[in-house]
Amino acid sequence: MLFKKKQADKFDEILRVVDKNGNWTGTYKTRGEIHDNGFYHNNVAVWIINKKNMTILLEHRSPDKTKNPDRWCLVGGHIANDETPSQAAINEVKEEIGIKLKRKEVKFLCITPPVNNAKSFTYHFYFISNKIFNWFKIQKEELTEIRYINYNDWKKLVKHGSDKVAPKWNKYKIAFDLMDQILK
Repeated sequence: MLFKKKQADKFDEILRVVDKNGNWTGTYKTRGEIHDNGFYHNNVAVWIINKKNMTILLEHRSPDKTKNPDRWCLVGGHIANDETPSQAAINEVKEEIGIKLKRKEVKFLCITPPVNNAKSFTYHFYFISNKIFNWFKIQKEELTEIRYINYNDWKKLVKHGSDKVAPKWNKYKIAFDLMDQILK
């Protein structure tokens, strides 16, 4: 069964259902069904880093969001319908903050599995440059603000479990370890 890639209402966005090992089950559900019924699914997180001044671009989620409201996180979102993870990474960056990245610029980092009661596998991608983006087209229903912060400060906030950030250390530690190696 084929669905539109994205529907107007993000709650009705069509996602692939995966099993507890991250394998596609062959079924699709709406985003609402996924979250309401606790189905495993996939999402992306994009690490946009300025290597010259060692900063990372973060988005501040809207206080109206159901998941992680009013918290800082990496740019990202669900892998919709039949998007590849890399397509989803590029699409989420464009949709949420208006930056158009090319496929060859976005590199795969790792996949982090669900932890605790979460049901999402996160595909991490990164984009490193010496360029600082100074304009954004913020998706207002999703975000309230975009900001660069020092990479090590971001890592400390996540590691110490700040209530101001969405990522959890036990899920992101692997990604941070890999990114630390890349940024050396």
